Amino acid sequence: MKKIIVTILILAFLFLIFPYKSSAALVPCGWPDPNPATKELFEDPEPATPENEACPCSFCHFFLMFGRIIDFITWKIVPLIGLLMLIAGGIMFVVSSGNPEALSRAKKFLLATLIGLFIIYAAWLILHTIFTVVKIEKWTGIAEGGFSVKCMVPGLKPSESPEYDYICEDKNQNCVCDVWEEYVPPPPPPPPPPPGCKIYCDNHQDLANCYDVPYPEQNNIQLTLLIGCLDDKATAELGVDLGHTFTYDETHKICNYTRGEKICEGQQCSHSEHSCHYGGKTGKGALAADFQKEHLFTLVKDYAAACQPEMGTAICVLKEKDHLHISLPLLGDCDMDLYNAGEGTLPNGNPFKCFK
Repeated sequence: MKKIIVTILILAFLFLIFPYKSSAALVPCGWPDPNPATKELFEDPEPATPENEACPCSFCHFFLMFGRIIDFITWKIVPLIGLLMLIAGGIMFVVSSGNPEALSRAKKFLLATLIGLFIIYAAWLILHTIFTVVKIEKWTGIAEGGFSVKCMVPGLKPSESPEYDYICEDKNQNCVCDVWEEYVPPPPPPPPPPPGCKIYCDNHQDLANCYDVPYPEQNNIQLTLLIGCLDDKATAELGVDLGHTFTYDETHKICNYTRGEKICEGQQCSHSEHSCHYGGKTGKGALAADFQKEHLFTLVKDYAAACQPEMGTAICVLKEKDHLHISLPLLGDCDMDLYNAGEGTLPNGNPFKCFK
């Protein structure tokens, strides 16, 4: 049994001496230049680390080195020794079958190992907690290693110091802070937008349901009544109706199901987003009609004024270059700029009038 334990301890010692070279990085400062042919005083011997280990040591480096040593022992050496001790205890437990005294020693050995591991890691946590309370370290989260030294360490490479409270960018690699400012962590990136209705781009009916608009495309019943009222008055006065009207988007039908929002790949729309032609933001069905009778603007205004009491909602009439645009803004929260202005002329010179 003694030979087995001695063999395990020898193997543990051999495992521990192999990484001694990498443990040299535990000392974060004051290294000599490893390249004798180089005459530069501050060439970084460990480019993989954020610190320039060739820089002269400062008071902060002491805490940085102390923290590295503690972490190296706690997370590199102790787990290996603990594992080997548990294996040794397990072997003792197995080979002591039938020997109550040896079995008791094996149990005590395993229990002592577990208690020792608990004490070591509890001490590690207490020590780092004390360092955090006295502002030497700060908690960075488990993914970042738990704790990191927060004091100023000269010789940091540019843009590699977010773990410290102050940014020291040693741009010239001469152990002098070229940029020294309080570190303000960048805001977290905004979460990706939910897929929303975009997942239904290949199914127009589901797309319409997602936007709460009718499928297939159609006029709002109030718009149909308004068109009928205007045509009746034009027929009675002029002997003809107002001709063909354009309500919902006949060229880009998918826009009728997205309220004009261009969410699908390659989507184009005839009207602006949330246009009354698409029911605005809240309406169901088209709430605007375009008549190719722009020369009848004055007459159509009179017809709209006469129809408005019957409709019971606001009506806006806009003279465009080659057509008349008539809408019901309050039914879909659209054309509200016209509604709020009441009457006037747009910057492009197009006159409009709303009847409330």
